[in-house]
Amino acid sequence: MRRIIAQSGVTRFIALFSIFRSLFPLILLALFLSPGIEPVGSPVMAGVSLQSPDYYPSPEVRFGFGVKGDITQYDVTQLHAGWYVNWGTLSNLAHPDGLEFMHIIRVKGSDYYPNQATLRPIIEDNLGSTWLIGNEPDCIWQDNSTPDQYAQVYHELYTFLKKTDPSCQVAIGGIVQPTPLRLQWLDMVLAAYQSRYGERMPVDVWNIHNFILQELKGSWGCEIPPGINATQGRLYGVQDHDDMTYFKQHIVDFRRWMKDHGEQNKPLIISEYGVLMPCNWYGFCDDRVKAFMRATFDYFMGAESVSSSLGYPADGYRMVQRWAWYSLNDDNFEATDTHSNLFTPSTKQITAVGQAYGDYTASLGTIPYVDLIPSTFSTAPSQPLFYGEPMTITLSATVANRGNTDTSRDFRVSFWDGSPSGGVQIGSEQTVSGPAGKWGQAATAPVEWSTIITEPRRVYVWCDSRNEVAESVESNNQTYKTFSVELSPASISFAPPLPFAPAGQLVTVTIKATVENEGRMGARDVEVSFWNGDPDNGGVPIGTKVISALNAESSVRIQIDWSGLEAGTYEVYVKADSGNTIVESDESDNKGHESLLVAGVKVFLPLIMKGYR
Repeated sequence: MRRIIAQSGVTRFIALFSIFRSLFPLILLALFLSPGIEPVGSPVMAGVSLQSPDYYPSPEVRFGFGVKGDITQYDVTQLHAGWYVNWGTLSNLAHPDGLEFMHIIRVKGSDYYPNQATLRPIIEDNLGSTWLIGNEPDCIWQDNSTPDQYAQVYHELYTFLKKTDPSCQVAIGGIVQPTPLRLQWLDMVLAAYQSRYGERMPVDVWNIHNFILQELKGSWGCEIPPGINATQGRLYGVQDHDDMTYFKQHIVDFRRWMKDHGEQNKPLIISEYGVLMPCNWYGFCDDRVKAFMRATFDYFMGAESVSSSLGYPADGYRMVQRWAWYSLNDDNFEATDTHSNLFTPSTKQITAVGQAYGDYTASLGTIPYVDLIPSTFSTAPSQPLFYGEPMTITLSATVANRGNTDTSRDFRVSFWDGSPSGGVQIGSEQTVSGPAGKWGQAATAPVEWSTIITEPRRVYVWCDSRNEVAESVESNNQTYKTFSVELSPASISFAPPLPFAPAGQLVTVTIKATVENEGRMGARDVEVSFWNGDPDNGGVPIGTKVISALNAESSVRIQIDWSGLEAGTYEVYVKADSGNTIVESDESDNKGHESLLVAGVKVFLPLIMKGYR
């Protein structure tokens, strides 16, 4: 929960605890006033096997942590963990001790970063990754998004991620804690998504944080989620921060929420939890932090977290699949004497809490396994690609072994025009030497593919295509790229931006549109039409322009003059490929819309112009 209690980093946290010190008698009184909660009554399957399934083949795979800065400065081998986050994305991934990295795309209101141009090569160089959309979007101190804003950002990023890498997994941003107030925020997100896009919000992996913090407007804790009209939620006290009863109840409540929304058959991860409160004054010192951490590990790994009615069936009905401790080294709270870090940032040495973490994971042992995935898939054309024109593409791939065990056995990698179950193999199989465990890499030789494409085509890479290597998971050995044209009007604007037409006069407005092609194929003679009103609901045509060549992954700016306009408001639509002559994977985004105001009286322009660009 990076800087969750801080308005701007550690400053607000220190200020708030300074207030606590001055009001210490009142705080002591408040600590005894804690809300009641429902008992943890989740039914547990008697005699259920806790043997890890194929998805989580060895215990260390489940254990993770958050890291600030360069992870390679720390000897993380002492932790015997399986994954990490750093509250962002990485282009050159480090996998020390075989750690898997989960990317977080940060959200701010209705915006996000990095942008798509920056994200695309990162995605393509790290196929099969898990992507978390936002970090505590329900918190005003963090990504601070209303439910409607988050639904829009999630839709745009989910669509972009899946188009770029169909093998990736997409998770929601972790809410601070699954309390009723924050589950209400999630309900509003799902409702906004359904209303705006006419379908259920697609989520591959459900993700939460699990802190225990007060929800009170204008006070310490995690405040009220944006977009919710409330002044308080759960009024946890400071000493509740490591209460295992609350911690477990949060998980039961969220798993019940998942089941009620038809999402029980999805994995749940906790991408951040730990102890934020200081040792001095409040008693959260090494021994207490270690006891809480061990108690959470015991819960996650034990029978109490197994529920036949709420858990994930593919994981032996465990309720939580993976979890990440906060944190390896984030020193945002060190000035307030917190003891949650696994390493000391200044010395890079393991702490007492870190040693307890490593001792626990080491005691679980490891189960040897191999897991091959195509981590990169290059499709390099010898010339710009256009529908209907002969082309040659060089195909190559890199295979990673994200298991913990080396494989010295050679295996085959093949490329396919269409799914391997019914497509046509491209070239001959490539023999690849088995990569070492813990993210060792092995590359194929290049294969040339000459063809003509006139409609969307999928090209697959299949590693270990003869099943020569025994793996923990066989279902992730394939991925594909789609070769298609994908058109959309990316923006619409007007010149002048606020036309003036006094009574009895008519004006001419220039409509400007940027037409984008996000596909891997280019198209020639793309017809773009301009409309007064919705072209699919009685609109009147304004005119048509033709783009002679729109290359793959590029855009073209076009414009048209619209004459004879009197004062009023007009709904202007732009439709790409208006004759529907170009076959696309997705035709739903070919139409764009913008409102145009033609003023009939003079106004104070700075007021009107605000918001135009």
